[in-house]
Amino acid sequence: MKNKVLFAALAVVAMASCTTIEQKVPSTGTDAVISFFPLVANAPKKNFRFAVFAWHAEPRLSDSTTKVVKYMDNVPVTYTFDTSGIGEFKPQSTYYWPKNGTLSFDAYAPVSAHNATNPGKGEGIFSSESDKGLQIKSYKVADIADQYDLLYSERTLNKKASTEGSIDGVYIAFKHALAAIAVTAKTNEDYSDAIKLTKITILKAYGTGEFNQNMSDGYTPGNPEWTAVSTEVDYVLFEKANGVALTETELSSNAILLPQRLDHDNNKVSIKVDYTIKCDGGDLAQTQTFELTPRSGSEESGASATLTSWEMGKKYTYNFIFSLEEVFFAPSVAEWSDVAVFANNVN
Repeated sequence: MKNKVLFAALAVVAMASCTTIEQKVPSTGTDAVISFFPLVANAPKKNFRFAVFAWHAEPRLSDSTTKVVKYMDNVPVTYTFDTSGIGEFKPQSTYYWPKNGTLSFDAYAPVSAHNATNPGKGEGIFSSESDKGLQIKSYKVADIADQYDLLYSERTLNKKASTEGSIDGVYIAFKHALAAIAVTAKTNEDYSDAIKLTKITILKAYGTGEFNQNMSDGYTPGNPEWTAVSTEVDYVLFEKANGVALTETELSSNAILLPQRLDHDNNKVSIKVDYTIKCDGGDLAQTQTFELTPRSGSEESGASATLTSWEMGKKYTYNFIFSLEEVFFAPSVAEWSDVAVFANNVN
């Protein structure tokens, strides 16, 4: 019966386009080592590394008067195999379940996103507070080539053992902390390679910010948000000097960026598309820039009248469809102009 329940859970996950990771825990008693069961999106388990914070409460984390002690502080977790060949997600160092009280967990991924001393692009300072949950300071979005899916977990509350029901390992439910942006380009018909795409750039998107899970008491889910977003950056999603011929098949480029309003104090987030059109003199360079929100009181072509922000955990797809107007002519010939000529009389 246990297996049937597990398979049913996996079926639901599959419909949600995620992948679960199974592992066995040697014991379910209070002497068992702590291990985890993360729910992650399409991540090979042997390559997936995350970090956890654990808070011990006695008897449980349920009110503001409970004594809470940090039990695990930003501890990396990796997928490892024991001597019998059984794989499981375990902390880098061995941790055991306390005899009394419960443990509650916060987590984030990947581990490499944390830089406690000098955060750079794609890094920040990760911490956890017993009453507020996960926090990220000084986070900077990575360059396009180095981007990754930044994940954070809902707090897993009041656990006494790794195994519970059909789940072997402390269940960690990850969510996306950033927004996914996809830009597609294609033609509306076959133009015989007349159009070549050379560059796609997202202009003036904020690249730095701070994240707070915003729990109010340590056990009630908060309203996670990014604040102090700033530092406008241009992100080049695609670039090829000689261009790529556009056809009716979509060409897609992607980015993972900070959630933010699209109308900043001084600028609006835009997408710039550079392309060429074939002509007798070679390839004629063209460019179009599309603001992602309309200016006040305008009906700007290409701007969304309703989308004002990118939000966490959402994917936004911008489709650009190129069309060409064929050059043709409407010739006309001017009428003759009559000119009066005076002639001499001939006798």
